[in-house]
Amino acid sequence: MAQPIVLEARPEIPPAKWQVTSYCFWCDIVKNLVTVLVYNDWRARCIYYERYSTFKSGRERKKMLKECPGPGCHYVTSYRDKLIQEESATK
Repeated sequence: MAQPIVLEARPEIPPAKWQVTSYCFWCDIVKNLVTVLVYNDWRARCIYYERYSTFKSGRERKKMLKECPGPGCHYVTSYRDKLIQEESATK
């Protein structure tokens, strides 16, 4: 099984009080439902990107990821940053 493609952990920020949280939304970029996972060490994963980047068929992979900006997508980073702000406000 392929290794997950994630935004790196943020060790300079204290870990969250929860283990993992997810957010499912309609992505305007890829025109599909997307799930973003954020872990308590602030790693973040886009399941849509992870799923289609591991396709064996290069043609199918390119078709599904044609518009996708990858793991550093602004939806992924903004959701993670929103959670960081919320978590730091509660401490």
